[in-house]
Parts: sequence; structure tokens; C-alpha cells
Amino acid sequence: MKLLKIIDLRKKKPGNSRVVSARTRGEGRVSPLRQRRKKVKIYVTALGVAVFILVASLASESTYHQKISIGPISVSGVSRISPRLVKAVFEKTLHDGMNHFFSRSNVLWYPKHELEKAILSGIPRTASVSITREGLFAQAITVTIEERKRFGFWCSDSSLQKGQRCFEMDENGFIFAALASETPLYGIIFSGPLSASTTLIGQTFIGEHMSGVVAFLKKLENKNLKPIRVSTTDMVDYWVELPETVLVRVAFGADPEETARNLELALSSDALRGRVEELEYIDLRFGNRLYYKVKR
Repeated sequence: MKLLKIIDLRKKKPGNSRVVSARTRGEGRVSPLRQRRKKVKIYVTALGVAVFILVASLASESTYHQKISIGPISVSGVSRISPRLVKAVFEKTLHDGMNHFFSRSNVLWYPKHELEKAILSGIPRTASVSITREGLFAQAITVTIEERKRFGFWCSDSSLQKGQRCFEMDENGFIFAALASETPLYGIIFSGPLSASTTLIGQTFIGEHMSGVVAFLKKLENKNLKPIRVSTTDMVDYWVELPETVLVRVAFGADPEETARNLELALSSDALRGRVEELEYIDLRFGNRLYYKVKR
């Protein structure tokens, strides 16, 4: 029996050996000029990186030089805010505990706006703050503060019951300072809901409606109708207490000038002239139509 001879063609294809060998020979040849260019490129890149690191290090080190670092800090414009508190907030914000590549104490690019914002938000009694220096390379820093002016008081209870909490409030309704329990209250007392929060300082009473309320109160004062208390339970209307315990009900958004004029005309009318002490309240929410109730 003759043995059959087998040829395995699975790994062999005509012409493949020649192509592979040709490619191998071609890839093995590298131009000397190309090699030199590649080496030069690597050297130039490495040198550029080294120079950059050196320059950056020198620049970083120069920003920490004592001659261009922030010097003495002075605080102006304060009467009730402690200058020491302002400086403490300034220093804490400037030196935030992080390792900055460039010094934040450098007078040429210290974080001025960040510092102003930190003082404004960190000290609620501050209405505005400005940080300045006398010249480009001046090291002395001046922090100028404008304090909030008290317009009235927000109290947790308009009836002024013992144990209530009262706070100073500015003309925008911003609550900025707590009062001691025994402090006498000279001014308009406001009361009404605030947002549920752990602290009331920093909140704004009745939001955008406050400007209209303040304008109405000032119109009353100009007409010798001095407001004593302002209270609300919602964002629809509010009550103003006048001398002799007369209550006036006003809608939020009402025109201050027109509403004050209507009240003045009502109190001088034949129906109400000389009867102020008999009134329980006057409702001014309906424009020219005025409603009132007499005490029983």
C-alpha cells in the first residue's frame, strides 16, 4: 500500500513570503537624518520643559518676597463693627490653608474681590465693603466699610410679649443683628413669617414687597401719621398700627402715594373727623372704596 503525500496550504499563500520579506527589509532601514532630527526634537523639548520649570519656580518664589507682600491693614468707616473682626475675616480668607503656587499675599494679584465678598457675607452688619491701596506697589491695605443703618426691628411677636426675640433690620428688610432681651425699642416694629432656618440673621423680611411698604410708611410720616407697628401673616396684605391703636390694612403692591392720600382724606372726612380713638381699623385695599370698623 502506497502512502499518500499531503501538502498543507493553510499557512502558505503564493507571493506572501516575498511581500513580508520586502516589508521587513524596508522597515529596518532608518534614515540617519531622521534620527538626528528626532534626537534634536527630544533635546529641545526637554530643554524647554526645564526652562519653563525654572522660570515658573523663580516666579513663584518672587511672589513670596517680603517687599511685595501685603503690609498693615487698616479699617475705616466702622462704628459698631469691630475692626479686629474685619481683619480676622480678611486674614482667614487670604490664608485659606492651601499651598498656592503663587502667593495670595502678593499686592499685585491678591484676591481682592474674594476678600470683599467674604467680609460682606461674614459680617451681616456690613452694607458694602471696598479694599484699596494708595499705589501700584503700596503694601498698606485699607478696608472701607459702610455699615447697615437700622430702619426698624423685626420681632417674633408684634404684641411685644416677654421672652420674644427682636433683631435690627435695615430699610431693605435685611435682618442683621440680634438685640439683647432688655434693649428698649425705639422705632417701627415689624413682625411676620420668615423662612424656617436655624438663624434669622441674614434673612430678608417680605422680600421685594419691602420697598413698597417702606415708601408707604415714609408717606405716612410726611403726613404726620407716625407708624408704630407693621405686621403680616401672608404675602397678600399687611397691617400698619398708627397712634391711638388705629389699624390700617393695605395690600402689597398698592401705590404708596395714592394709599397714603386716601387715608388722609378718610381721616379728615365728616364721617371720621375727630373719631380716631373710636376706630378699630381702616381697610385701604380697595382703592377709592374705603371700609372701616368702629370699636364696640
